[in-house]
Amino acid sequence: CAYGYAPHDIANHFCEWAGFECAWDRYPTAAQQARWLRAYLGAAATDAAVAHWLRMVRWFELSSHLFWGIWAFLQGALSTIDFP
Repeated sequence: CAYGYAPHDIANHFCEWAGFECAWDRYPTAAQQARWLRAYLGAAATDAAVAHWLRMVRWFELSSHLFWGIWAFLQGALSTIDFP
């Protein structure tokens, strides 16, 4: 177990909305993300704080895709599971 960055976890959560089908039309809109972040931040959810978190989450979307892309390459090479 290691310390993880909350924006990375949130970005990964938003990416998961697309599901295994990669239905990116289900990815949350900026308004949905802002509502989610307001609930997450609670009393600290000022407009500036939400905008800051939206920017951070947007950057960490990239690391989420990179992480899962590397995982897929490794699984494709090393796993004994027959991935279709």
